[in-house]
Amino acid sequence: MKRLKMSAALFLVAALMACILAACKGGGASSDSTTPAANGEIEYKDEIKVAIPVEPPALDPHTTGTTACRDVTRYIYEMLFELDQNYEAKPQLCQSYTVNDDYTDFTFVLRQGVTFHNGKEMKADDVVASLNRWLGYTAYANRVIDSEFYRIDDYQVGIKLSQPCVTLTELLANPAQSAVIMPAEVVEAAGAGNVSEYIGTGSLKYESYTPGESITLTKFEDYQPPVDESGTAYPLDGQWGDRTVYFNTCTFYFVPESSVRLVGVETGEYDMLTNLDYGDIESAKGDAQSYGLQLITDMGCNGGISFNLYSSLFADDTIRAAAYYAVDPELVSSASIFDSEYYYTDACYLAPESKWHTDVADSEYGQDQEKAKSLLAESSYNGEEIVILNTSAYPELDRASKILQQQLEAVGFNVKLETYDWSGWLNKVLTFEGYDMFVMSYAVMYNPTICSYLYSPLSGATNVDGFSQRFAAYDTATSFDEAYAAWEELQAFCAEKHIIIKYGDYYYCDIASEKVENFNAFMGVVLWGVKVAK
Repeated sequence: MKRLKMSAALFLVAALMACILAACKGGGASSDSTTPAANGEIEYKDEIKVAIPVEPPALDPHTTGTTACRDVTRYIYEMLFELDQNYEAKPQLCQSYTVNDDYTDFTFVLRQGVTFHNGKEMKADDVVASLNRWLGYTAYANRVIDSEFYRIDDYQVGIKLSQPCVTLTELLANPAQSAVIMPAEVVEAAGAGNVSEYIGTGSLKYESYTPGESITLTKFEDYQPPVDESGTAYPLDGQWGDRTVYFNTCTFYFVPESSVRLVGVETGEYDMLTNLDYGDIESAKGDAQSYGLQLITDMGCNGGISFNLYSSLFADDTIRAAAYYAVDPELVSSASIFDSEYYYTDACYLAPESKWHTDVADSEYGQDQEKAKSLLAESSYNGEEIVILNTSAYPELDRASKILQQQLEAVGFNVKLETYDWSGWLNKVLTFEGYDMFVMSYAVMYNPTICSYLYSPLSGATNVDGFSQRFAAYDTATSFDEAYAAWEELQAFCAEKHIIIKYGDYYYCDIASEKVENFNAFMGVVLWGVKVAK
């Protein structure tokens, strides 16, 4: 199969939407009655109900990286590799793999006997069709994977690269715009559009979709988890391992209003909710004991302030440095998120739990207003208007943008805040003109290859002298140690050049009723292993 190629404009939009972590808000249902078992044992519900904030734009993880798509389709599909809780890629549909010394020649051995929801056995043709389609839509993968996957035999798939890719298995495990495996015929039928059949190997299968209301999935009785040599399933760890479910039906209801989701869990209308708005967390904590609520945190996204390095004043290093030191990351985070339990301020672009995390940028991190004023005075800045591109769609980003405006004005910048709805913001930001800065949150970034601050055209990092050479040194490393050393040099360089103001890592607040057992989250609520008492 030929790899699909998008136009430059569509590719940019897809890249942006794969990075940006959208958290919006729709639906409703009645709850099961509580019925104790006659013998005193706990009875569990056959159907569970989850309130999510936004309706997925598609159920096609190859073409969209939105949180709404991820949180539903992760139960339908699986990948060759999945991430454990330490963001390590572990074989899921892949039995094993081999790679040569310079990470350019990979062979993946597939598990045998794994079936799709339509009863067909998964084989190499399905994997090749799925992965090459994924490559055609995925900016971060296209940047480092310059070849197509190919079939070796029914249960082996290979790829030969012209340059090393130490992180290939991590890319194949990325849950945002993910490399899920579908039947080859589903891929072929989709052509250049989204798939119209939702068939995977996951423990839940697609049942029905009511636009504007809900999506229902049902248990796939023939689901097969990965097993060790003794035939024992690997226990669930993050998203990797035994993804068995213990209910027959799961319905995701689209409930835009955070407070409505919360009341729905409190009254038993829903069993759990995802991504409570930060403004409602204090209320939820107050209600927790009365209503028997379980609150958990889940690493959600990375908040950053980007400069327009294409056509604005911030192409000037000194003016950019003045803005960098004007900003207090702690104040931006606290104004945006409110509760310190749900954010973490840190200079590193990558998740603190990741093996790629580093502290080399810490010396450049934090507010220094006097330094900012001094830099601004010695720069070529002459009172020109600085435009912050803001969106009203996400309250936490709106709050962060307003604090940013105040902090820039405090050191002498002339700042204007221009606010748009979401579609207007997207249209404006993709012109690269008429604005100087914007605030945005991005999906969890756990390695440099998928880091939006580095590869996304919106970052403009490639316009900074010295950046591309350092990124190339990381890209072409032939071992983790070599790649990590190159990444540390790149991270330090980015901080020294003040390419991005990374102001915090955000944790989501997910909530379940006290009847939910094994309530957990890892890059989204985890339903595998969950049971809900009647």
